[in-house]
Amino acid sequence: MYNTSFPDPPTFKPVFEKLRREEEEIKRQNTKEIAEAMLQEGLPIATVIKVTGLNEDELDEIQHQN
Repeated sequence: MYNTSFPDPPTFKPVFEKLRREEEEIKRQNTKEIAEAMLQEGLPIATVIKVTGLNEDELDEIQHQN
């Protein structure tokens, strides 16, 4: 009968992707703050790496920021 074409429905994928990236960045920042506190308390670097999952370069960066 009628051959009507409708536009594609809007997608929220870009919005969800942006939120996901922001959430990951917040988690990463929190992890770095925890690592910094652990280092200030004098915990061994190996322990901080094991607990936080950060690598040695990231810990060096944290230590040199202070």
